[in-house]
Amino acid sequence: MPKRKFTKPISPVIDIFPQLCLGRYTLNTIGDELDLLQGLGFKRVYVVATPPGYPMLTVPLLDVVNPLYAAGQYALQSILTVKDANFAYAYEAHKRGMEIFAIMKPYEGGGCYTIPHGKTMLLKERGVSCIGGERQGLDALLSEHPEFRVKSKPIPDYEAKISRTIATITLSFMLDQVEIDPGWFGPPSEAHLRYVDRMSAVKSDETLETHPLKERIKIWTSYDNGSYEPYEGEYVIEEQLRQERILDANRQPVYEGESRCRQVTISKLHIPSDVPYVAVTLDADEQHLVTIPFSMIQMWAENGEEIPSTSSGYVRNRATEADKQTEQIPERDQWFLQTFATVGELANLVNVIPGSDFRKDGFEFDKYGPGILSNAGWQSSRVYGLARGKFQYMKGTHCEAYPEVREYWLEHVNKLLAMGFDGIDIRLQNHSGQISNDMDFGYNEPIAEEYRRKHGVNIYTEQADPLELMRIRGDFFAQFVEQASQLIHDKGKKLQMHFHDFYQTEDSRAYSHWTTPKIIVDWKRLMDCSDEVTIKNAFRGSYNQMLADEIKQRAREQGKPVWVHAYIHQGNDITDEFFHAIEQDEAVAGVLLYEMQDYRSSTFRNIGLIQIGADGKVTSNTETLERLNSIIHS
Repeated sequence: MPKRKFTKPISPVIDIFPQLCLGRYTLNTIGDELDLLQGLGFKRVYVVATPPGYPMLTVPLLDVVNPLYAAGQYALQSILTVKDANFAYAYEAHKRGMEIFAIMKPYEGGGCYTIPHGKTMLLKERGVSCIGGERQGLDALLSEHPEFRVKSKPIPDYEAKISRTIATITLSFMLDQVEIDPGWFGPPSEAHLRYVDRMSAVKSDETLETHPLKERIKIWTSYDNGSYEPYEGEYVIEEQLRQERILDANRQPVYEGESRCRQVTISKLHIPSDVPYVAVTLDADEQHLVTIPFSMIQMWAENGEEIPSTSSGYVRNRATEADKQTEQIPERDQWFLQTFATVGELANLVNVIPGSDFRKDGFEFDKYGPGILSNAGWQSSRVYGLARGKFQYMKGTHCEAYPEVREYWLEHVNKLLAMGFDGIDIRLQNHSGQISNDMDFGYNEPIAEEYRRKHGVNIYTEQADPLELMRIRGDFFAQFVEQASQLIHDKGKKLQMHFHDFYQTEDSRAYSHWTTPKIIVDWKRLMDCSDEVTIKNAFRGSYNQMLADEIKQRAREQGKPVWVHAYIHQGNDITDEFFHAIEQDEAVAGVLLYEMQDYRSSTFRNIGLIQIGADGKVTSNTETLERLNSIIHS
């Protein structure tokens, strides 16, 4: 037996639902997977439990879709085979004498994607109408009660404002250097740096003459955000150099002073109220089209008043012909979508073959909120979609202030305990909270009542502190955790809590990241309920011992083991340097290896440790296994 040079325990993390989608499970798949992991020496395994209703994750590929539509997507077949995958993993792990923890994500409510108005997916009852179309893949509770999602701040005379004729569209593009802040989720990746180098370069004032846009712009309109046709009316295009105060989606200044911008004004339009969607195409290099769509692209009425709108550079993206099992089913009300929405150069950063065509597929609005690469929301694209109105709800984020939501979560905890899990690890991060203007949310009635009780302020008629709204939501969430802790401990099981270093602060930009539920938690209160702790920072291959130092110190004082995440693919953490740094950190007890599945196609790639084939056979990725062995053993 080779001597270990990394002496701390490592536990693999299996994300159940993506594996059900991308590998076809047979009766033996789960057992074979656990046999492989046990054979590699792993004693404790974590599974990201599937919430009730199997809500959609980031992309349609990770949803319960019609198996006739695409090859390589097996969700329905897998679910029918294994029945309850959560129970199946717990049962098979205990059969082998392995310890198994369920990672519960309360805020994973689905709804990450839309399809055009009037179209349907396999399970249309899991959707709700919204800006952009029909939101898909909601979980069991939100499918029946979409009103339990987090609600936005009411806009006075909203219906009247969004129904006005569109007379003018303005687009502002940055000429000064763009500083894209990686924020609180780890240092930038190489792909990030390449993107920044190209897009952040300073453009001279002469750009308006050397790269004019006036003759390169076209206008398109749509009734369903699925099919766009050229706008037939007349319009006038003007360009000018302006000094502007750059604001993000929350109306907060991005820079201290003003910045040089190229403003494009498209006037003399006449787009009537029954046309809800507009697109602007710009035949120019994307480095000249850098903007924050949410705040720097606007629509105006004939009287000069702004029309509330939402803008996006993300275009829905169909699978390539190579990914299709059959031709698209020719029913008019059906819709086939399998892949990521893409925006400009970002297509290459998420491993997607650029094949988007907004003219037949439309836009995904507010995809990733302020962005994968930027907390401010910078994008660059040759086409931008504009929709009348703002989102009235967060996409699939439950509002914890409702007793019904907390009871729904507690019922999920009870079921996981009944299945025999040895512990439950509660994680706040999720895929469902993708909105840019997060400071405008939290206006549900129970939150308003609590705000009025604490501060004597009616948030519907007076100004509310958005951070205080987040704190109130965090207090309701803490109530759930305390009740869950009691249930878990009554069964003699363990509660593990996910933390992130930004919980130690109240910096609003950290809470704007697209994976957060937009709440401020009292992390000490949550720590006191837990038995073990997870630090879920994206270190991106460079472990920083000082991150989450207060959280780790409190856990150490209370004698609670601390686990840190190591990403196989997303963070490139499987290196000697990364694991050696963790070995030297006395505050860390072990590593959670995330995530197991290895999957590669023309539209999606995740490098992991476990490969599940179309025949259900389980094998290991030898390259990943060799990397791990070289790190663990001397």
